Amino acid sequence: MTSSRDPLSEPDRTSYFESILTMLKVPASTGRARYGSRYRSMDELVADHLQGAAGRYADKLHDGMGFLTQ
Repeated sequence: MTSSRDPLSEPDRTSYFESILTMLKVPASTGRARYGSRYRSMDELVADHLQGAAGRYADKLHDGMGFLTQ
């Protein structure tokens, strides 16, 4: 059962956390072979985040409108 403070149902919440755990444990090449070409490992997502947000003078993810579009 969901409440106004809990937008996900119990099955959806379980699925979400299981997906995160899979992304943490399964490397990119294994994941793509197992789940398809759209699979992204957590390592890839972290690398993308650092590439877009870790610039000393240009944070493309968190500053200004970048936050909304990401």
